[in-house]
Amino acid sequence: MPIKINGADTRPASPVGAGRAPQRPNDPATGGVPGKGVAADASTDVEITGAANALATLEQRLIEMPEMDHAKVEDIRMQIETGIYRIKPQVIADSLIQFENVLSKVEK
Repeated sequence: MPIKINGADTRPASPVGAGRAPQRPNDPATGGVPGKGVAADASTDVEITGAANALATLEQRLIEMPEMDHAKVEDIRMQIETGIYRIKPQVIADSLIQFENVLSKVEK
């Protein structure tokens, strides 16, 4: 059966799940009721992995870094304007390899 297309549909799209009541996910550990079965004074031990510690340290270092090195940006801008800026493929490649090495350590 052919479908006739007359152009763009200009009706507003309805949100996914519109008209339905929200449903909470079932928690199999507590019989399907989220939050039920957990005592108010229950203590739980949390173990942080080495990767999580490395990420937390990295995050803290990133927070402490300035968003932009204004002096370096100005230096590069002047080099481009004067025509003396040179792209150094070996430096770029070395930096990418170093970055990948750091990431591979975090993933473990």
